[in-house]
Amino acid sequence: MKGRRWIGSSLTIGVFITVGIWKVSEPRWSHLTGETMGTNYQVHFKHTGLLGIRKIEVDIVALFASVNMELSTWDERSWISDFNRAPAGAAMAVPHHAWTVLECGLRVADESGGAFSPASFPLLKLWGFGPNPAKNEWVPDPVDVEKCVRLSDHRNLVMERATRTITKRMEGVQIDCSALAKGYAVDKIAELLERRRLVDFSIEVGGEVRVSGSNPHREDWSIRLKTPVDYASPVPVIKLNEHSIATSGGSQDFLTIGGIDYSHIIDARTGYPITKKDSVFSVSVVSETCMLADALATACFVLGPELSEQLIMRFPDSEIVCVVQENASKSIALSK
Repeated sequence: MKGRRWIGSSLTIGVFITVGIWKVSEPRWSHLTGETMGTNYQVHFKHTGLLGIRKIEVDIVALFASVNMELSTWDERSWISDFNRAPAGAAMAVPHHAWTVLECGLRVADESGGAFSPASFPLLKLWGFGPNPAKNEWVPDPVDVEKCVRLSDHRNLVMERATRTITKRMEGVQIDCSALAKGYAVDKIAELLERRRLVDFSIEVGGEVRVSGSNPHREDWSIRLKTPVDYASPVPVIKLNEHSIATSGGSQDFLTIGGIDYSHIIDARTGYPITKKDSVFSVSVVSETCMLADALATACFVLGPELSEQLIMRFPDSEIVCVVQENASKSIALSK
């Protein structure tokens, strides 16, 4: 399209190209969904038509595969499975995803007084949760519970920053990062989108959510919390335009033994799961990262509302929302 003799055609084609680019670059919303980590994920984001949607989808799938190969206790080939089989005293190099998640998990374990522990895999298996779940017909023997409590103490894990290695102090110590892994994956997807300069998006993996900017209606994102059946109070809705929210309880699977429903969320200090008869229905935590919100929500579900408020005070930019059963003294507790 160079030279004066082509000027008429150039103008015509130029107008066509300009209009075409304008339409292609108009902002639009896309939705990606799939299955991972034993659950579903959804990613909504606003972009122009010039963005490679397929490349984003491929990168998200690759990210999940990478996280699973480090942190999935369901995959015997994963790094975490290798560590769980390793003998005590053996220093194992820790890959990037696992290092970040374990550092966060151990911090929450320290601050919660051990109510939350990334070393609680022995307790999960004892109660019939985790890979190859068993249908227990009786409560585990107290002697076995106490043994697993000792193994599940987070202080049995020693991380060396200088060498980026981890060592277990006792034989039989095993880790499980399922209380942080989904939240961590959400954060990594957010980083992926932000590198592409996307500012309006929501990411959800198994109920753990991170948002940025505005929704398709140009409003803050609305996160509606689950409530008990026949809940009489107004359904709580959290409005966010940034940050993350993660929830523990509410829709958790329960194991019924002797007429009592035991959740898979276990108090690592006592070795016993939280039950449905407890007053707290669910705990949601809003925090800067979804990984931290994920871990704190689990810890707070174990601790209960009053101790949870004390824990949350140690984490700036975090808030807690407790939904309790209708027969409790209050339905919603929101605190800094």
